Amino acid sequence: MNAVRIIDPEGVEQRKRRRLKRIKYITPSPNYLWHVGGWDKLAPFGIYVHGAVDGYSRRILWAGGKFYKQNPKWWHHTSSKQ
Repeated sequence: MNAVRIIDPEGVEQRKRRRLKRIKYITPSPNYLWHVGGWDKLAPFGIYVHGAVDGYSRRILWAGGKFYKQNPKWWHHTSSKQ
């Protein structure tokens, strides 16, 4: 990231202005609030990624992924190449 600041400082400033504003909140203790999410961009290939973050410490609690061979789109994609 530092190299980009040296090469293109104006571009970095422009991107900073359009950055999403984060909502500030306070949690009383660890494990009070967990953020769970998933990433489905690779779902057409049968790959699912998911994880959770502790809202107090911002530490990754767990992260994982699954690969499903039974996905009909994936099966059709691979069987049509044979």
